[in-house]
Amino acid sequence: MPAQGSPFSAHSAVFVALIFYLLSALGGVAQTERAITNANLIAKLGADMETSMYGYLVTGEESLLQPFEIGKPRIAAETNTLALLVRDNQAQVSRLGRIGALQAQWNEYAQNIVALRRRNLDYQQPVRSAGGKSLTDEIRREFAEFISVEERQLQQRNDDARSTTLWGMAAYLLFSLGLSGLLAFVGRRELVQLSDTYGEAEQKQAATALLLDQQLWLRTGQLQLAEYTIGHPGVESLSRSVLEFVARYLDVAVAALYVREDNGSLRRAPSEADS
Repeated sequence: MPAQGSPFSAHSAVFVALIFYLLSALGGVAQTERAITNANLIAKLGADMETSMYGYLVTGEESLLQPFEIGKPRIAAETNTLALLVRDNQAQVSRLGRIGALQAQWNEYAQNIVALRRRNLDYQQPVRSAGGKSLTDEIRREFAEFISVEERQLQQRNDDARSTTLWGMAAYLLFSLGLSGLLAFVGRRELVQLSDTYGEAEQKQAATALLLDQQLWLRTGQLQLAEYTIGHPGVESLSRSVLEFVARYLDVAVAALYVREDNGSLRRAPSEADS
């Protein structure tokens, strides 16, 4: 009797161990994906704060500062959450510390600029000094490196899980030779389903990354447009600046901007070619 039971026991042990490993690997993959998503969210909140601040500088509308005011506590909270997700990687935790310090410097810089604008003092000179831009550029570089590390870790975990899955499938089939075909079929189907889960996770991550890249391109354009149009109070001067920037950013040869008159009619704003 012991001799007859040992193949089944060994087969079951291999199968159970493989399932537990794959479940653990799936948990690691999910945690890394959450870290990547969280990092992209923080970067988006930072871009929203910049857009909000520059929008207020251009228009003077206090309502435009709402994303700026909301973004500060949200970024702090999300950064703390992200630090917990990557607490097993001291290099990433240290990088988040640098990002937090840079964000605090930018917050102070932005708050001073907003205060100058509210008092109708000269805020353009501090903006043109590019102090805030250098901070945001450094924050973006740090976030890009942070996300790059997490993406490499995600890929490594996927590769390890796939490799172990293949090895486990081979071992499983070898042990299954002495057992019924039904047991082999059921076990292999479960492993294939787990493998498919990894493929779906990779496709979802790729789609999310593409969407975030598109959103970042759009918000970067909005931010640069706000910076480019500061200091152009007149409609004609402002329209030329907007057309010049949009044509360059979109890489188009022809662009036109129309201004709505008081009577509701549209008038084509002058461009560089008209002057």
